[in-house]
Amino acid sequence: MPTSTRSKPELRKRRQQGLTLIELLITLSILSLGALIAAGGINRALPQRTVDFAAEQLVSDLKRARLEAQKSGAPVTVRFAQSGYAASGLFDRDFGDGVTLQLDGDRGDIVFDWNFASLGGAVMLKKGRRQAIVKVHAITGKVERAG
Repeated sequence: MPTSTRSKPELRKRRQQGLTLIELLITLSILSLGALIAAGGINRALPQRTVDFAAEQLVSDLKRARLEAQKSGAPVTVRFAQSGYAASGLFDRDFGDGVTLQLDGDRGDIVFDWNFASLGGAVMLKKGRRQAIVKVHAITGKVERAG
């Protein structure tokens, strides 16, 4: 019968498998800190995503108004307010989540004619320090996002 040449302290070290409570707490602390940092980055990106979504919605609606004017042969007016915009019978948007709109100049609306013509203008959408600009070109009525 072979005898073991290992001492008792070596056998104790060999039997210990797994993590100690301290190692587990340190690991959880590091993971928690990483999750906290990631959540902060997401919260900073949220206002920009909100403004981006509102700008894309505005571009889509203005293009729709332009096409409706051409299709119907009658002018389509898009009226702007501080927190939204509307065109009779087509759409009525209200960005109640802190996005504000500002149309350049003294006008409060953009009118599209049957031949795509428009007086043009730019609409700035803002939420906090985040902003986007949507432009309607004079004469052609072409709608595009500028920033």
